[in-house]
Amino acid sequence: MSGADQLTLGQCPNHCKDGKIFNQETKKFVTCEFCASTRQKSVQSGSLPTGERLAEVLGFERDYMDFSFNPQAVVASSQARLLEPSSVEDFTSSLSQVYESLNNGIAPSSSAVFSFDREFLADKVYEPFLLAAYRSGLSVAPVISSSVYHSRMMQEETLFVPVMLLRILGFTYF
Repeated sequence: MSGADQLTLGQCPNHCKDGKIFNQETKKFVTCEFCASTRQKSVQSGSLPTGERLAEVLGFERDYMDFSFNPQAVVASSQARLLEPSSVEDFTSSLSQVYESLNNGIAPSSSAVFSFDREFLADKVYEPFLLAAYRSGLSVAPVISSSVYHSRMMQEETLFVPVMLLRILGFTYF
């Protein structure tokens, strides 16, 4: 099982979904204790039960994982001076609300896209957000940077062209 698959803790004996199981007595979803314990150990040790490094599987660029979320650290001070204080405050307030939800195991009900220049400190958002979501039992996927994404897309395109050329020329392959 790969690290990304392992993030879902597919070996859960309770067969939970996003770290929750349905309690028949209370008729409510409750935290799966097996997954909560396993995820907490993974976050504390920095490695998954498979031995893979959690930071690497989550797609973090460095081994050190930043658990704390500081809304003021998200926007570089040099950039914040150029923006309306009220818009920075609204933005950081929105991020804080999402972070608190993730910490409580509540997935956001909507998506948001933010566009910033190079001085936006993205790792100050995605690292604590992913760790909070993972620790609280939510399903998470690894981070992928735009440069890695574009590189993979270019690889697929360059692989696609020779295959199509071979098909057009009538060659059999594989």
